[in-house]
Amino acid sequence: MNQILLSKNEFKALSSETRTEILKILDERNYTLSELSKKTNMSAPTIKQHAKILVDSGLIELKDEGRKWKYYELTKKGKEILSTGTNPTNVLLILSTTIIGIAAIAVILSGLFLQNSAMLGNSAAPIADTEKSFAVDETLQKAAITATKGCTPLFTVEASKDTGISASEYYAANCFESETKENCEQQDFYNATTASFGEKDGIIDCKWQ
Repeated sequence: MNQILLSKNEFKALSSETRTEILKILDERNYTLSELSKKTNMSAPTIKQHAKILVDSGLIELKDEGRKWKYYELTKKGKEILSTGTNPTNVLLILSTTIIGIAAIAVILSGLFLQNSAMLGNSAAPIADTEKSFAVDETLQKAAITATKGCTPLFTVEASKDTGISASEYYAANCFESETKENCEQQDFYNATTASFGEKDGIIDCKWQ
């Protein structure tokens, strides 16, 4: 079985619907910033911001060959991640730093699988009983969850539906980046009463496991 190792930076880069869309577009061919802007119907500054995160994570690179136009292209790692959508049942995903559960991986990568499934037909679709999920060997999934250690959010992380990063994605990063139990259990940024992020309610929003 193939294995893909995701670092914390790569995981964060994939936590945005816009950035996964950029990866899919670059899987077609290399694009300039202006071309990506037109392709996604988003402003160039917005695309540049997302592209920088992808570049910093090592999933894409900006080719500067001394010409007038500079093109973004997928790195080897970026291509490997996109290839999971063509054969998801044979891929095991392992997080190398602050590890989170399989369910969180599903939220982030389901968009890649669904987009590839739509392009390739039912033969590429993952076996699942929910709209957004992917097939992972049950034994490996249980082992991964058992081995999970780190700071994880106690709220549902929802993928962004527009050009930015959703509030839940933004604040979930605070959990993932907490490297100690003490710091993890001090995170309070969600008000359950008003269902609003950025407001404290005296209840811890991250769990160390």
